[in-house]
Amino acid sequence: MLKDAFARFSRHTVIYAIAGQSSRIVSFVMIRFFTKHIDLGGYGVNEMLSVMLSVLAYLAGINMADTMARYYFDSADAKYRRTVVSTAVLAVAGASLLLGALLALGAAPIGRLLGGDSPDMTRLVLITLGILVLQTLREMFFSYLRIEERSTAFGVVSLCKSAIEIGLQIWLVGYRDMGVLGMFWAVLAGEFLAVLFMSLWVLPAVGLGFSRPLFRSMALFVAPLIPTGILQFCLHSGDRFILKWMTNEEQVGIYALAYKLGLVPNLLLLSPFLLVWYPYVFSLADDEKRRHFMARFTPYFMFAMTVACLGVALLAREVVTLMAGKVEYRPAWIAIGPVCAGYWFWGCFQIVQTGFHIRRQTRHMPALTAVAVAVNILLNVALIPSLGFVACAWVTMVTFAVLFAITVRAVRPVFPVPWPWRRVFVPALSAAALCVAGSVADLAPGMTSIGIKLTGFLLWLTWMWAGGFLGPDERNALTGVLRGFIRKD
Repeated sequence: MLKDAFARFSRHTVIYAIAGQSSRIVSFVMIRFFTKHIDLGGYGVNEMLSVMLSVLAYLAGINMADTMARYYFDSADAKYRRTVVSTAVLAVAGASLLLGALLALGAAPIGRLLGGDSPDMTRLVLITLGILVLQTLREMFFSYLRIEERSTAFGVVSLCKSAIEIGLQIWLVGYRDMGVLGMFWAVLAGEFLAVLFMSLWVLPAVGLGFSRPLFRSMALFVAPLIPTGILQFCLHSGDRFILKWMTNEEQVGIYALAYKLGLVPNLLLLSPFLLVWYPYVFSLADDEKRRHFMARFTPYFMFAMTVACLGVALLAREVVTLMAGKVEYRPAWIAIGPVCAGYWFWGCFQIVQTGFHIRRQTRHMPALTAVAVAVNILLNVALIPSLGFVACAWVTMVTFAVLFAITVRAVRPVFPVPWPWRRVFVPALSAAALCVAGSVADLAPGMTSIGIKLTGFLLWLTWMWAGGFLGPDERNALTGVLRGFIRKD
């Protein structure tokens, strides 16, 4: 089972990393372009609107995508599965349209709250609400493709959508000088074309059937996930509002860049991994198989997260120097390491909380998340006056660590798993120590500093290979796989 899981996870995760997260990858690649054409205040406004979009997506029921995956495998009957998909799509379409229409009535005051009295802010809020409706629908269609393991089709649609968005953004922002407004018009166009295509393709296959009993059951499952999603939004993005309230939009702009770069391991590994993780775990019919798989597979994935986080954190200063279009953004490098560490703990939390979904006991999650939110708010309010945007990064790390710790304890009686935490934390703690040592290397001249850091990274990897993480049997198995690839070539 583990060998099959590695094959399926590696194949689909690579495709999702390249295509499923293509819009975020494009956003990362375009950082230098945007920071060159948009000032700190505008970049802060973009961040605030993106945050608003995230929380509204939870209110619109975007978590119904995961619920659809959970219910889809309850029966092998094709008609039942089509009904699950169509019921979820219709429910989310209705909820997002209603929410978007209601908020559109207050677009002007919302715009003033987020970014001042500029007439562009009202238009930006309306465009964001349009993106909300289209994005939630597109996510439902993409969830269907993930459930069916049609990662190639998923990838083609995602890449086409991203190509349209990046082309329009270069034109509207770079040549038409439309700033943040151009960024959002481009996203709206990409979402519209993706939803139009997916509707014409998916809906004829699944139909428009709607089951009230099934909807009620799915709604009861997803209901606790709505406040959980909003609270998790506070964990991910609420610090921007506190930072803006206690400082200014320029601090938000610098922190937004640091967060985006610190999010790279999450973007490249965790997000695409979770797209495969939940459907695969739900597809395992036996609980003992689920426990065995989760315990065996977790150390390998978290080691991959450790490698990615270490690489980004070690070279944070160099990456910001390369990616920042204006010198005003360069202090962002200080916050990248803690953000990376925070998302490492977020990965642990996501894996551990799977037990609640397996048992359909999602009611536990709002209270756990609320505790973490309280910690986040209190620490940010206490530390931002003295540390500014850097405080938000360290608080992110502490908050996610707290959420992981309390979830481990809460999920144990619900769905106990024999987690091998030593194999997870030993590589991570040694990587953290290397990051601290790497900060000393920043005192050296540019190329010397890079050389010292890369040498330390390679020595750490050698230690992991020699026994810090991999055992003799694992090294032999991995060597055999690599030799197989070489022979094929």
